[in-house]
Amino acid sequence: MRGILEITWILNLLIIMSELINIVNYELSFQNTGILSKYSYCLERELKALGREVAVTPLPDPAALINYHINYLSYRPTDTYDYLMITHLTGDENHSHEKKFEFLKASLETSFGITMSRVLMDGLIAQGLPAEKLGYILPAHDSIPRRPRVIAILTDIKHDKRKREWMYTDLFKSIDKSKFDFLIMGKGWDETLKGADIYYKLYPMFDLSIYKRILNQADYCLYVGDEDCVSQSLIDALQAGIKTIFPDIPTNHEFGKVAHLFNTQEELNAIFKKLEKNPVEHLTWANYAKRHLEIWDKV
Repeated sequence: MRGILEITWILNLLIIMSELINIVNYELSFQNTGILSKYSYCLERELKALGREVAVTPLPDPAALINYHINYLSYRPTDTYDYLMITHLTGDENHSHEKKFEFLKASLETSFGITMSRVLMDGLIAQGLPAEKLGYILPAHDSIPRRPRVIAILTDIKHDKRKREWMYTDLFKSIDKSKFDFLIMGKGWDETLKGADIYYKLYPMFDLSIYKRILNQADYCLYVGDEDCVSQSLIDALQAGIKTIFPDIPTNHEFGKVAHLFNTQEELNAIFKKLEKNPVEHLTWANYAKRHLEIWDKV
């Protein structure tokens, strides 16, 4: 009897001493690899790069320190630290929302859940699941290259500056030039573009085929004039289905919603500062792994 107890004690000690993070990819058991397998292997790669001992297996490892179950609906409890990836609880043909919720509720009695959004986590807590058993980590992306935003400007420059042409000069000085490409069609731009540290293509003469191509390529159409007559470029941009950056004047409200409205130079520059930002830039696989370690290292 004493020998059995000693063996049990030694096995328990080995489990405690283990530093293995085991990613349980249940898709492997069904020979049906998909998005969950991608998350499993990307997380494994980044954790190894951070110097952690990691494995991806189709079933839980009782000798690991942590078993991370991807995803929660296949959870098989262990005597290790069990963590569950909670993708969603939306009902489907196999499980209703209520069934998923009850399964998760029971599972959290022996595990810790990690949702893929704060909204979902807060919603589960509001429904009565224990806050101390839940955390969230936003999904990751593959760092797909982000091309510059293409801005169409379709207007002539007038010598009397009646279209507030000086606003372009100030704007060009304020932006991050790597974030924008400009496609410009119109006369009189030479002086305004002199010394402008931006990437642009200028078409001085109107050509309908090129005009259509610009509207097809552009993400936004920009116009700064505030005269009491609508710019043709607003109508054409709306017809082409691209977003618009136009002054907040009554005339421009007659034709549909302008995506970004401004009146002052400060307001215009602020719009482009917002367009420079990438709200998901930080959601890399490396940061995804680090967020997991922030949770796991509390063990």
